[in-house]
Amino acid sequence: MEAGAWGVEIRGSLCSSGTGWGYNADQEDSQMPDAPRLTDLERARIAVEALIPIIRAFENELGVDRAHEIVARARAEKTKADLKKALEGKHLTRMPFTEKGMVETAAAGGALEYEILREDEEAFDFNVTRCRYKEMMQELDALDLGALLLCDGDFPAAEAWGLDLQRTQTCMQGASQCDFRYRVRRS
Repeated sequence: MEAGAWGVEIRGSLCSSGTGWGYNADQEDSQMPDAPRLTDLERARIAVEALIPIIRAFENELGVDRAHEIVARARAEKTKADLKKALEGKHLTRMPFTEKGMVETAAAGGALEYEILREDEEAFDFNVTRCRYKEMMQELDALDLGALLLCDGDFPAAEAWGLDLQRTQTCMQGASQCDFRYRVRRS
């Protein structure tokens, strides 16, 4: 376990760029200590391959909008609950991201190509210029579910961290880049 630059110990990925659907590195380590570690992209593939047929069934039964509303709400609640538990008793005083932190975890194995524009105690700005999560969703013929299952979890994760996130575009939704702009929330 390694402490981040801001003093909070992190294990595994708490960034929602992976699946955000309940990955717990501590549990993984204790159950299979000799198993190879999966990247966020590999974990995401496992999760979305299981979720896609279920979501398609919900779409057929409830309609696309209602099915997506339910999935989005469940995903946001799960992300917030996981991060609340992981951050219990910890107080963040600075920006909780570094190049070698959360983004690097999500980018492991070449999953993301990105450029950092600003990184300090108040803000973290970066652009994703290539997203293999998008390519994976295309391969699975489920690009329409990519933002719902992967990208949209960045907002409840930021909220749980006490951050504001502005993002006007994503590769997943057809833009040439994702523009992440995180700011420390002042209360």
